[in-house]
Amino acid sequence: MNTGFSQTSTLELLQAVQRGDKSAFEKLYASTHRDVFHYILSFLKDAGAAEDVLIEVYLAVWRNASSFQGRSKVKTWIFGIARNQALNALRRSPPTSSLENHPGAAVSGDSGKSAEQRVLVNQALAALSRQHREVLELVFIYGMRYQEIAHLLGIPVNTVKTRIFHAKKAARQLIEEKKETRGREC
Repeated sequence: MNTGFSQTSTLELLQAVQRGDKSAFEKLYASTHRDVFHYILSFLKDAGAAEDVLIEVYLAVWRNASSFQGRSKVKTWIFGIARNQALNALRRSPPTSSLENHPGAAVSGDSGKSAEQRVLVNQALAALSRQHREVLELVFIYGMRYQEIAHLLGIPVNTVKTRIFHAKKAARQLIEEKKETRGREC
């Protein structure tokens, strides 16, 4: 997935938003909302609910732009707001459908994979725990570095590395099991 985040431009836009520049806010939204929406969708698994939370996220960005202190990248800060809002929404009502049923699911935009491979990967990701799926998506879909993920999730970098290791191992195992099952069905 091609992210709309460029640290220099998003930082400049957020600084303008801090000064109350509505045009800069619109540009910040336009360049970031797709990735933020898909990240929220990975939690909620409901496009309508994700859209509602997306609105809450950007209201919080507008209202709290002055609280950004530059200790993280703008992307990490916005994802942090999105994560908190999504977790709050989950507490209000848990997800009801599967990740693989949504157009923004995991690797659906990965043109280097066959449709069957994308289905297998999406099914494997959907079967992972929320913690494992989240770290894989943050690395491979949103291009975050381990340090950024650690900051976003409030955990040590070594915990991020461990989660990614175990998530990749579990995903590989699930994919292999699905392939074997399909091979026996043919």
